[in-house]
Amino acid sequence: MTLADIVGALPARQVVITGAAGSGKTSAAILLAQQIVREGEASLLVDMAGWDPERYSLNDWLTACLTAARPAALPMRHAHAAASRLVEREAIVPILDGLDELPDHLMMQVIESMHEWTRPFILTSQTAEYETAVRATGLTVARALVVRMLPMPVSEIVSHLTAGRADADRRWAPVAARLRISGSLRAVLSTPLMSNLARVAYTRIDSNPSELLELDDADNLERHLLDRVYPHDGAFAWLTPLARYLDRREVRQLDLCGPLIPATWSKLRRLALSFLVFTCYLALMALFVRLESSGTLIEILFEIMLWAGLMICFLLVRLATRGKTQSATPFRFRTRPRRTLGVAAVSAAFMTVFAVMSTSSTLTPQTNVATLLVGIAGFALISAVVGAMAWGSLTEPVAEGETPHPLSAIRWDGWALLAHFPAPLLGTAVFLALQHQLSTFPQNAALTLIVSTVVFDQIPGTAWSRWMIRRLSLARHGLPSDIEEELEKAREQGILRTVGMSYRFQHARVQVHLASATEND
Repeated sequence: MTLADIVGALPARQVVITGAAGSGKTSAAILLAQQIVREGEASLLVDMAGWDPERYSLNDWLTACLTAARPAALPMRHAHAAASRLVEREAIVPILDGLDELPDHLMMQVIESMHEWTRPFILTSQTAEYETAVRATGLTVARALVVRMLPMPVSEIVSHLTAGRADADRRWAPVAARLRISGSLRAVLSTPLMSNLARVAYTRIDSNPSELLELDDADNLERHLLDRVYPHDGAFAWLTPLARYLDRREVRQLDLCGPLIPATWSKLRRLALSFLVFTCYLALMALFVRLESSGTLIEILFEIMLWAGLMICFLLVRLATRGKTQSATPFRFRTRPRRTLGVAAVSAAFMTVFAVMSTSSTLTPQTNVATLLVGIAGFALISAVVGAMAWGSLTEPVAEGETPHPLSAIRWDGWALLAHFPAPLLGTAVFLALQHQLSTFPQNAALTLIVSTVVFDQIPGTAWSRWMIRRLSLARHGLPSDIEEELEKAREQGILRTVGMSYRFQHARVQVHLASATEND
């Protein structure tokens, strides 16, 4: 009988999988999730390290995770409502991976929250951390069956080390003999993680696995295997500064478009940042006034270039540090003919009403009919092509029925930014042209751009701009300039894995090793 059969026979179908680091807890949870899907139910694998209890209760966080995986055709509000109902009705089996990666007080909070749960769930944690948290709270995790991952038997270790390798039996024979004796070597290689590292470290036929026999201490054995597979001067040497970068921030994942403002910031520091942004508003407005002053053509062009550069920098920072947006949703440029034609019709109707009111006003210079018709048609065309009046009719969340690839989603968000911001600029130009006030275009255009970053909670470019600023920070900490390519190579090699819009080490033990090695250096 398999673990899936045992869990399926439980009345509550609740299970806690514990074990040592690298013992295969997550793999076991994923296999259980696959069995749940085959039985016709839905499961959701979520990373406990990504839970922010200050923003979400556990149920709200599950709803948010499920909403993030919505199909592209489903609007956000509908997806959130559907996800909330599924979570409330316990129609989703959550697989909560990595309880031990939370701080102690949050582990206790999770156990207290789950104590009364009646829904099925799967929870993974290292054994010692889980037992400590349960003793501290004095509560059990609902009616869950606690399963402990045991060390691999010697026969499985040997089979794993020698399978599919030329001359493997001869090269690994001394190690296989030592494994039959209880000791540090057997203790280290009895976990899937270390067994796999040993297999990778001595894949080459000219390598000598007998080197492991010279290391009697378990810590030295683990360090030797990790150093051999992840050398500090190899192709993945940049993983060392990445591990230190994450370790200093006390996180497990590199969130590409998460908030740039640390969660540890006080309210005073956040208010100071808001005041700085407001000061930038005033500074830009003061610069706009100078643009109207007289001067030579070269001086005016220089001021315009300076204004444009400052405006671009300001918009990037504003998008990246927006207070309302904690987790930015990447967007993509995407056309929908029916919706585009609808936007054009609404824009034409709006401009017609506006033109009639303007021509009837005694404060507005009279405009001939031909100019009005050209203005209305031009504004409708701009709206249809760029989506100015829809504020995102051509930009939709990325998710083609599956979780989007992080870097691909970021790139689409950058293209969506280019599709989004010309709309208010062109609309402003048409409006001012009809009013015979094109000389005030710089000030009005800047005001339009600034308002577009304030009024709407989620707009294209937020995720992309955050990643651009975060890349500068990563480069300052010693990571390569082609970090995107390196992240993908590490993911393909199985060193990193993607969780939502984040990259994280496949095994926490590898991150800890690389971070500590950097500190020792």
